[in-house]
Amino acid sequence: MTANSIQKKAESLFKSSYYPIISIVMALLGGGIIISALGFSPIDAYQALIKGSFGNANAIGETLVKASPLIFTGLSYAIAKRCGIINLGAEGQLYAGALTGTLAGTAFTGLPMVIHLPLAIAAGFLGGAIFGMLVGVLKTRFGASELITTIMLNYIAISFIGFCVTGPMKDVAAGSYPQSKQILASARFPHLMDGSRLHAGIFVVIFALFFYYFFMWRTTRGYEMRVIGLNSTAGHYAGMNLKSNSILSMFLAGGMAGIGGSMEIMAVQF
Repeated sequence: MTANSIQKKAESLFKSSYYPIISIVMALLGGGIIISALGFSPIDAYQALIKGSFGNANAIGETLVKASPLIFTGLSYAIAKRCGIINLGAEGQLYAGALTGTLAGTAFTGLPMVIHLPLAIAAGFLGGAIFGMLVGVLKTRFGASELITTIMLNYIAISFIGFCVTGPMKDVAAGSYPQSKQILASARFPHLMDGSRLHAGIFVVIFALFFYYFFMWRTTRGYEMRVIGLNSTAGHYAGMNLKSNSILSMFLAGGMAGIGGSMEIMAVQF
């Protein structure tokens, strides 16, 4: 490796990490100013934050448990954004995936975990994907702004979940509590540590991150999405199908959020 190539890689790394680092530093500074204005010590607050997040094995496990659905909704936004679509509907897509994942996770009694768990994950992906694809269809077919449709669909998803857990999906044994039946043991993510809620879903998170990178930077369709996101006119003249790529991007984006929702049910809430 030549000195020139090393320098170029260092410059590329600096450019890609510059804004995230600045954002984190500014957030910490801003938070510190607010904490100080309230009469508390920012140093003590941030020490407690670090200790509570990474102070022991259980804290690390809880941090990963809380981060998992956020990573999936982040991937949901990122996939759509690469294709030039602002997806503000990851919350609704997460709810949709939680719903379909719950339906699969409370049905199919007698299945072994190696079949039932992947089936429930796939159901969660499909629920979120269909909900996300609806946004893509509305945008490409009718020109509806995704900024409006995604926000409106969030409320629809939340209200529909409320209807389901107080109506057709309500567990009669739960009394007055609005909840579905418990997820079957064969559709639950196994825990990885005693005394911690850290579950095997973390491996699904890692796989999803690798999938995002491979799809976006190692496949033809991912390349087309990135080109369209940077310049849709250039993509159109290059023969790329804007409509199909937009719909596919929202399908995948919704699916990622849907997995996050189904995982939260099958690993944490049950």
